[in-house]
Amino acid sequence: MANLYKRTLTSLVSTVSTTVFTVPTATSAVVKSILVSNSNAGSTVAEVLISPTGVGSHIIIPAETIATKGFVDFAAGWDRNPNVLVLEAGDLLKIKVTTADVVATVSVLLIDRN
Repeated sequence: MANLYKRTLTSLVSTVSTTVFTVPTATSAVVKSILVSNSNAGSTVAEVLISPTGVGSHIIIPAETIATKGFVDFAAGWDRNPNVLVLEAGDLLKIKVTTADVVATVSVLLIDRN
């Protein structure tokens, strides 16, 4: 099995849920960080969703307000204990925001299952 670190950078230009990462075929993904940055003049609310194998959408991290010129790492956990999110082949990681022009950066470890 080969391991590969990957980072995606997505501009969230709409207030509908946007796919920020898709797990490739025959791969598992360990999500290290889900950083959402708000450079707008006002606050925004963001939530993280997952679509298992691309079907449906389930909120996995509920809505959180991101202050003006602020950011939130949704995978940071509580009390500074990092959380890990494991995704399987075909899973979609999505983010929905209430204000457009927000940026999401996702860092993952991809594990090839072949």
